[in-house]
Amino acid sequence: MSIPTHHTRPLRGLVLAGGHSRRMGRDKASLCYHAPGLPQWRYTSQLLSETGLPVCLSVRPGQALPGWSPNDPPVLPDQTNDAGPLAGLLAALEAFPGEAIFAVACDLPLLDTDTLRTLIAARQANALAIAYHSTHDGLPEPLCTIYEPDIAPILRDALHSGFRCPRKILIQHAEVVRLIKLPKPDALDNANTPEDFFRLKQSLQNALPLSTRPLTTHG
Repeated sequence: MSIPTHHTRPLRGLVLAGGHSRRMGRDKASLCYHAPGLPQWRYTSQLLSETGLPVCLSVRPGQALPGWSPNDPPVLPDQTNDAGPLAGLLAALEAFPGEAIFAVACDLPLLDTDTLRTLIAARQANALAIAYHSTHDGLPEPLCTIYEPDIAPILRDALHSGFRCPRKILIQHAEVVRLIKLPKPDALDNANTPEDFFRLKQSLQNALPLSTRPLTTHG
């Protein structure tokens, strides 16, 4: 029997929706950019689902996602308090052993399925993580990244050593990280402040067409 290589391991989408959103002043996961009643956590999960991946939602312990219902992807609480997205990523790698995790932040309103599919196609056997170069500084974009299952010990050791920044971990282990060029330069622009929210929402409203795919909401 052949041993699966990294790029043939099952892949699961993970929407990182557990941030505190302190600079935004309200829950970024619940913001609606694309349609009324379509919160960003659900929009992001739909994008991942459209690539054919099963999806789960990363949340803080005790966090309730506004509008969530049993028809939505399952919720996966962090197992470590106040460790940021690294906690959600480790929770997913531990909950689904042997699966790679495509971790995507919920605050990327310009993200599209082409950006996701390009990264999926870039998986290769000798890389433990596949990420995009930031168009701003050339460093890894850690919150739209595929983490292969064998990277779990590296992430766990980093957390235990007090390192909680996924970007710094990817930089520190550059020899096992594959970085590729982002095809759409603004696809990973994120919204951290109310000013960012209004700017990106206006950008989407001015785009023609807004989207070539149907948007769905849940009642």
